[in-house]
Amino acid sequence: VVLIAESFSGPLALLVADRCPRVVSIVLSATFVERPLPGFLAHVPVLLWRHPPPIALISLVLTGGDRVLAHEIRRTLDTVSGNVLASRARTALNVDVRAALERYARPMLYLRGTRDRLIRARCAERLHALKPSARIVDIEAPHMLLQCRPAGAWAWITSFIERSGD
Repeated sequence: VVLIAESFSGPLALLVADRCPRVVSIVLSATFVERPLPGFLAHVPVLLWRHPPPIALISLVLTGGDRVLAHEIRRTLDTVSGNVLASRARTALNVDVRAALERYARPMLYLRGTRDRLIRARCAERLHALKPSARIVDIEAPHMLLQCRPAGAWAWITSFIERSGD
């Protein structure tokens, strides 16, 4: 099994890999292993996290200006309950899967969007400091790297999988 995880699913993939010996490698994209944003945001009233952000903010922060994708994301978020949105925000702002990362001993690729306005470069740098064997690759892309640069991401992913099988 090769896990491919983006953003909030990155910490989840590390937890799965920690418990599943069938995982032979992980590809992480625009993700984090510990709190990705300043700690004070964890104390922002839950009510603010209960509503999806406006399309303009999604476009600016997540899609690099791709308003069509921003509309698709907003439509998806509109189907998620406010309680779930708030819970995910709280969880992301307090996540810490460093121990699972340190135990993980198989190949890892991290795709970093050079125009990511949500998950800053320091998140990949922190992951690399904890796991120097992880391969970090920069791709000219916003946060939604896999959606905005699928061909470039897939080229790196397939190359990584082929090399990991050796």
